[in-house]
Amino acid sequence: MAGVILLVVAGISAVFINYRKMFSRGEAQLAQLSEDVSISIGTVHHTATRDGVTEWQVDAESAEYIPERQEVLFKDLSAVFFVEKDRKVTLVADQGILKKETNDIEVSGNVLVIDDRFQLKTSQLVYEHQNRVMSSSAHVEVKSDSWDLEADSMRLDLNTRKTRFEGKVKGIFSEMFSL
Repeated sequence: MAGVILLVVAGISAVFINYRKMFSRGEAQLAQLSEDVSISIGTVHHTATRDGVTEWQVDAESAEYIPERQEVLFKDLSAVFFVEKDRKVTLVADQGILKKETNDIEVSGNVLVIDDRFQLKTSQLVYEHQNRVMSSSAHVEVKSDSWDLEADSMRLDLNTRKTRFEGKVKGIFSEMFSL
């Protein structure tokens, strides 16, 4: 009987010690989070739809949700914008902010936008979900098979597929360029 009691006490002690170790590790991990962050997770996938149609998807290495600002902060993100049924635009950046109320996205750090017809590089880019517009107030470089452009800023309307370049704009066009 004493042996059984001793085994039960040893078992309870082992469970309690392991529980305390797990709890201490969790406290250390929580202490590393920013004080205004309510949720922090790794590997994220988010999809935005309108009227049952997927408009864009974002994947990221990690995300932090800030409830006071209704924002999600992404690290190492990749987003896909579905422009037409068979056409999509891919965006890659070091970090980004998703504004939950509007579904707008602001990205920065090694921003790269890839389309089947062009590639755009800049240091920051904003996507306005309601208007389906991408814009950058930073220097942009756009390259395609038949032309290269640089500008101080740009605005791309995904609905009309029109782009406006502003500031110091320069370009190189090959003989294969057509309007």
